[in-house]
Amino acid sequence: MEIKVKIVKLFVQGYSMKKFACVMITTLAIGSVLTACSEEKEETKVETNSELDISNSLKKDGSGVYTYTISGTELLGKGNIEYYLKISDGQNPVTTDTQTIEIESSDVKVSGLNLTEGSVLNGKASVKSYGTNDKLMIGSQDVTAQTTPALLSDAYFVFEADKVDNYFQNAVTMGDEVLDIYNYRITQYTTLSVPIVASKIQKGEKTTLSIRAGTKMSPFDEASTENRDDFIIRNVRLVLEDGTIIYDPNYSDAEEELVVSNGTSATKVYDFGFDIPEEFFRSKAYELDTAQLEDGTYTVSSGTETVEDGKEYKGKFTIAAEMIDDSTVSEVKVTLDGEAISLPYDTSSAKLKPGEHTLSIETTDIVGNTSIKTIVFSTTTEMPNAPEILSPAEGSTLEDTDVDLKVKVTDPTADKMKVQLMEVDLGPQEKLVATDSFKVQVYTDNLIDEVKEVKSGEIAQTTLKNLKTNTKYGWYANIEDDYDGQTRSDVQLFTTGTKSGNSQGGGNLSSNGNNSEQKDNKMKNLMNY
Repeated sequence: MEIKVKIVKLFVQGYSMKKFACVMITTLAIGSVLTACSEEKEETKVETNSELDISNSLKKDGSGVYTYTISGTELLGKGNIEYYLKISDGQNPVTTDTQTIEIESSDVKVSGLNLTEGSVLNGKASVKSYGTNDKLMIGSQDVTAQTTPALLSDAYFVFEADKVDNYFQNAVTMGDEVLDIYNYRITQYTTLSVPIVASKIQKGEKTTLSIRAGTKMSPFDEASTENRDDFIIRNVRLVLEDGTIIYDPNYSDAEEELVVSNGTSATKVYDFGFDIPEEFFRSKAYELDTAQLEDGTYTVSSGTETVEDGKEYKGKFTIAAEMIDDSTVSEVKVTLDGEAISLPYDTSSAKLKPGEHTLSIETTDIVGNTSIKTIVFSTTTEMPNAPEILSPAEGSTLEDTDVDLKVKVTDPTADKMKVQLMEVDLGPQEKLVATDSFKVQVYTDNLIDEVKEVKSGEIAQTTLKNLKTNTKYGWYANIEDDYDGQTRSDVQLFTTGTKSGNSQGGGNLSSNGNNSEQKDNKMKNLMNY
């Protein structure tokens, strides 16, 4: 996605924070029934099948129409709401048809930018790329490495308050910052919400917000002996854009009433801590200081990194593509070296053959137009070379019961390697085929020893002591580089002698793995092979 924004150096003192709008639900469709009922009956009762108890919250205007206001935060992540009314005089109930109201709201973005074409930026601005794998470019500068994980959009600190009085500077604060002031009368439980800018919420850190009973001078005037407001709060939570609700574990009971006051049995300040799971930080944010740029128009772009034409790759990488105008794309076909794949496609130079590879992306729009993009890239030779077994020689018979296992390893791209010396189960195992039989050697995952960080051309070694006399053993070497390239040797066999304890050691590297007693126990007795 690519847009152009204009950078200007303007200083704007203060800013207004947009509060989440409320949605008004009216009963106009059935207002005549309610009007007649409210005028002709002495008592009117209203029930609802909503999870919200609104029976005592309906308001009637002068024309006999009842209304109920739902806080916008209750609608986050919801596509619609359904409700019905039951009206009764105590004996004759009347139930309306269920009404459905569609909620018009923009979906949470999962790709693209938080800016729009022609945006004007000044001072410090947060530029956000939606998608954790996205690259973010400002002009020709790649700022991806300077981004931090961020929420897709702002969150909302929501609670219900009652018995709030005029003039007192009751507030929601975050650290030393006042986010909102409640200095007006509230005479019944009312839902209040405060937007929390996404940049104030950091991955891996607890988000702490406070509700304070203020004096008539300040919410922070804690040393003052002046009287403070006394009010009640409940159901304090943090609501994310998709409707996810997070509670402070210490205040998870939504019905628990908390008295905010300076009285002897109350608290002047309540602190609420919210732990937001890492999976909600699905975007990258870059804090742009426009003072570091010349005035003018800049192109800001983002997109999922994919393979580049003509580039050579080593190690793990992901093949991905972002359809710039995905609203018009009806079909996408992707092939790698002629084989169909699905994006994103995780692979590596170890999984692909060394040399050139062809990626083809074919898109078809809603009117049938087709376009094909072809990218040719290459991968390095990744597999380590076949190891050279130095000792003991294949099929050799030793003089004693100590043995040095030595293997020389090399890599075509000089990668460091991990060498695992492994046990072979040579039982023997037989499989009958007609009247004949053959014997198989079984590779196992039983580790004898491991040597790490072996350079190309060096020797990995381990010593086995006090093996059983006149006994046949089997082993092999498994080689792995830092980029998932793997190879292994053929099975190696040797037979111990009759003498005990005469190992000479040697080689460029010594074992840094198991001790000799552990290694002795891992070698299987292969007599009768």
